[in-house]
Amino acid sequence: MTIDDLLEQALRLGNPFQTLRDLAARRLEEGETEGASACRLREGCSVDCVRKGVEADEDTIMDVMDCLVGWCRPEFRL
Repeated sequence: MTIDDLLEQALRLGNPFQTLRDLAARRLEEGETEGASACRLREGCSVDCVRKGVEADEDTIMDVMDCLVGWCRPEFRL
């Protein structure tokens, strides 16, 4: 399963924010940088969300990106 497949699957589960955040945390633990994770989220799925017109998915992705760069509550920071 590709990272894009994982992102798409995460957006379809019961709590997409937590699922995407957990996926990003796992990628960081595997050595991916915050910048690379943010780029992957932005390029991998948000473009597709915009194309499909799924604003809620785009909002969820942006919220997880905020966790990566620290624009969130401290307990959500990745």
